[in-house]
Amino acid sequence: MPKITAVGDGFAPLAMTGGEAAFEPVRHYPLAAPAREQLGAGLRVTFGDPYAIYYRPLADAIVIIRVLHGARDAAIAGRGGFEA
Repeated sequence: MPKITAVGDGFAPLAMTGGEAAFEPVRHYPLAAPAREQLGAGLRVTFGDPYAIYYRPLADAIVIIRVLHGARDAAIAGRGGFEA
């Protein structure tokens, strides 16, 4: 099973709220979540109420790029996304 890593404080909102359990299915099936190529190369998103969790699956790890409150998710897409 790949390890979970985070860029900056990407995992902090989940850890503070106990929401890391919502990310557990991604550990087993990292390519099952929808791709978000328009926001960044190789980027995928999964949701753990109320968060949108953007991550990039690698061969040996899953890198959490950003964790955003769901209300901010659409605003990011409207601004052209982000790259990390």
